[in-house]
Amino acid sequence: MNLNLSINALKKYLNILTTSVMPVIAITLHGCAAGTTATNVYAYISDFGGNRLLKCLVNVNNGQLANCQYVNQPNSLNQPTGVAVNNGYLYVNNSAFNTSNPVSSTAKCIINGGISTLSDCIYYTIGIVNPIGFTISTINGNTYAYIANYDSSTSSHAKPGSVTKCRVNSSDGVLNNCSTMSASSISLQNNPTPEVVTINTNASNGPVAYITDQQNAGYSFCNVNEIDGSFRSCSFNTLANSGVDSITPIGPRQMTIIGNYAYFALSGNTGGQTTQYASGYTRCSVNGVDGSLSGCSSQQTAPGQLNSPTGIAYNNGYVYITNENGVPDTSIGYSYTMCNVNEAGLLANCSNQVPQGIAQVNYGDAGVYLTYITFNNQ
Repeated sequence: MNLNLSINALKKYLNILTTSVMPVIAITLHGCAAGTTATNVYAYISDFGGNRLLKCLVNVNNGQLANCQYVNQPNSLNQPTGVAVNNGYLYVNNSAFNTSNPVSSTAKCIINGGISTLSDCIYYTIGIVNPIGFTISTINGNTYAYIANYDSSTSSHAKPGSVTKCRVNSSDGVLNNCSTMSASSISLQNNPTPEVVTINTNASNGPVAYITDQQNAGYSFCNVNEIDGSFRSCSFNTLANSGVDSITPIGPRQMTIIGNYAYFALSGNTGGQTTQYASGYTRCSVNGVDGSLSGCSSQQTAPGQLNSPTGIAYNNGYVYITNENGVPDTSIGYSYTMCNVNEAGLLANCSNQVPQGIAQVNYGDAGVYLTYITFNNQ
């Protein structure tokens, strides 16, 4: 056998695979730092009420979240929400919502290899008020962090909220040159509550941003300035309810883009663990030229599969949705839903799952529920 010929053929085959993968935007899937080898994929999920972070190994055979552990951190988390991983650093928002110590912040910590420990955490507070979503995106060679601030005051929970933008230092992950974009400057109105910023860098006309607004059941759509990462020419869009099986879209939270479709998690107006009014998702077509969304339809999966969904992310053929209110009609507090995407772009073959490897918690214990999810290759 000609070994060199076989190796070259393998390289060519692998190149075809890696260049034909469906583009995925805004799920924070990152490679390893230089000199390390990517062997496992982990999911990081925030537990808002339990003041904890979960780290779970993604099973390579079935995509389920296994060997889950609580991430140990040097200081207590304060109602964590948005979480992201970039270049060996983990970022998590501390919303401090309705707590006796209302100090909102974003923490940047070093991930210590494969063990569930964070160290050397730095806490940022300037311009950050009840932060929810945390997003990292590289635009024109510069990396930016976008933090969606739910409110404008921690003491009164006054609306409207805002979006804080920071440069991410490539050498040490430090956030600097932070500035805040007011709600009105990005076309969020009527006491908006910004949830998550999603950046689409695949539009041929240039990068665009989507900022979900839970309060007003829609999103702001903006062009992104490629020089400084700021937003401009924004317009607000309501998520319409169209389609045969549609529901009224209430409470859009996290958003992700898979190929030519965008997906919003709809938390609905649950009113308790067993009430699933409007728990579902909205699917929209993404224009490949200008990034605009159209043909939106809000759907429910089969009964018992979603329960006030908040986080939504994509990894290796599966869509993962965190359920804020646990497993429907049970006392189980930790729950996520796994789905495939069918040819029509709809979520299919969905199943409700619980993270494996940790003791299950009861829904309602200290407000325990899972919120946002992200993935990282280590």
